[in-house]
Amino acid sequence: MLKKRDDFEDILEERRRSSDLRYALRCYTPTLYKGLVPCKASMLKNIVLQSDHVQYVIKQ
Repeated sequence: MLKKRDDFEDILEERRRSSDLRYALRCYTPTLYKGLVPCKASMLKNIVLQSDHVQYVIKQ
């Protein structure tokens, strides 16, 4: 079953209504998903750098 279009966030809607410069300089705050706790940028960086895929590429 397909979801209704209203269930999704249109991240380009604001750009369609304003200039490219104003869109490029805006701050983006993504919506938080239910049940997820946001993490700090440093923690996210460590998680990515320690992932198996990234470690594999680094060793190549």
